[in-house]
Amino acid sequence: MRVIDGDDARVGEVPWQVAIKVFLCNAIQCQTMSCGGSIWDETTIITAAHCIPQRAGLQTILNVCIGSVRLDDPNRVCYRAIDAIIHPGWNPRYFVNDIAIIKVSRMNIPMVSRTGGLLANNVCEPKRSNYMGSFVVSGFGRNSRYSHNQSNRLQIAQLVPAGDACRQVNPYFDEKTQLCLKGIQGETACQGDSGGPVTYINEEGHHELVGVVSYGRQDCPRHGGVAYTNVHAYLSFIKQYAGNL
Repeated sequence: MRVIDGDDARVGEVPWQVAIKVFLCNAIQCQTMSCGGSIWDETTIITAAHCIPQRAGLQTILNVCIGSVRLDDPNRVCYRAIDAIIHPGWNPRYFVNDIAIIKVSRMNIPMVSRTGGLLANNVCEPKRSNYMGSFVVSGFGRNSRYSHNQSNRLQIAQLVPAGDACRQVNPYFDEKTQLCLKGIQGETACQGDSGGPVTYINEEGHHELVGVVSYGRQDCPRHGGVAYTNVHAYLSFIKQYAGNL
């Protein structure tokens, strides 16, 4: 799923954001798709399970890039995934347990610019399952409801709870393992943002990773609810594979 109607993210504003390029290859050619993700630690990326397609006869190759708010930045740093772990309960029909872990060789984080600005760093672990207030979503996805082009610039927007809107999209929405959120002024995640982060700013001013972009309506309507995997519900799964290889 770009953050439609969002704002351009400033350098260092979302240093845990990663851009994931997925290649599905046979012996002749490769198909590609784009997703987002979050830096959990030096070797671990959190993303959505549906960003790691499993198709018979095709090889899945994942490239993960960090350190920039622009996809065309020659200074961003990219890593080839060495492993991907999809949650064992992932169900692509009902979109439940939509979370996965990508393992890479040790990333050089925190990554800083020549002027000392923060370019890449890990996000904080969520401390609880329920939060009150607003949230922050970011991504490189679609740049318009009327175009399928991917945004070259990282977009960011504020979100608030969307009530029962996600159950209208998918009757299997599970409030125990998913969050339903919408943009404050009509912003929304859309195609290409899948797997990316939703964070909550805690009392110390640190961003906690509370959600992973999962699904919404295909037309990405203003004020439409989008479902996000509730990261707190999957901490045991994440911690099983996080850390050094």
